[in-house]
Amino acid sequence: MEILEEYKLMEVAVTYEPNMEFKLRWLKERWEKGYYVFANC
Repeated sequence: MEILEEYKLMEVAVTYEPNMEFKLRWLKERWEKGYYVFANC
């Protein structure tokens, strides 16, 4: 379930901004700022 949520976030990041550096930074920030809270909002 958690892996599936992470995959969804990755899809959103790719759709929103195809730039790889931006995507990785966005995912990293989301994880550090409370990934589980963010994913369950």
